[in-house]
Amino acid sequence: MQKQMDVVIRSLRDTLQKYGIGDIFELKNRALRIVPELIQCDLYRFLDGDPQTIMAYWGEYMTQYAWASAKEAELLKIKKQISAEK
Repeated sequence: MQKQMDVVIRSLRDTLQKYGIGDIFELKNRALRIVPELIQCDLYRFLDGDPQTIMAYWGEYMTQYAWASAKEAELLKIKKQISAEK
């Protein structure tokens, strides 16, 4: 299993390098992660309080996953609070 994981990691790393974004992938002490500060993400902008992103949110968040419904409710609550303040 470890050998298969090593192949997947190597392939991911090669693909990211090919597109010039290899720095978003980090392997440290045998732990993998994406460096979130290096990617553009509407959820991160929303949570950082970007008003344009918040107002653009229509209430759907990863609807194909049942586990995401709690986050969806949280995002709607934030949007309602921000909208009420205006």
